[in-house]
Amino acid sequence: MKKVLLCASILAVVMVMKSASTALANSEIILAGSRRVGDVVKLLAVAYQKKNPDVEVKILRSTLKEAQERLMKKEADGVLVTKKYYKELDTTKLKFTPIAKRIVEVHGKVTTYIDYGIASLEVSSELEKFLDFIRSDEGKERLKSIPNVAPL
Repeated sequence: MKKVLLCASILAVVMVMKSASTALANSEIILAGSRRVGDVVKLLAVAYQKKNPDVEVKILRSTLKEAQERLMKKEADGVLVTKKYYKELDTTKLKFTPIAKRIVEVHGKVTTYIDYGIASLEVSSELEKFLDFIRSDEGKERLKSIPNVAPL
């Protein structure tokens, strides 16, 4: 009888530990919005996930309206958007965090820059860690490796 209780106790501890580790391994950042900004963020996300295998960065392509609706319903952590189109979102509730700039050239000359960023209601701790990675030397090097994109 003591062996059965001991086995049951050990099994219970193992199950609790497994569920706790699964909860830790399932941290995620969900970003929705622009395909162009998403393509840049996807390359950063891959590098970030290699360093942080317990975090999954999901990028959902959607229109600005759909992305904002997901954000307001707390189905996403942020909206991937350019600064120009950020103005079409509810700027009274959302904060724009710039992450990179697209360099626009005409006939080999730089004519302008397009700011890429993430708009969010509030920056979650996981999103803040991802933004810190983007601002890090490694994140900046990743951005430099993308044609016509530069870190801020």
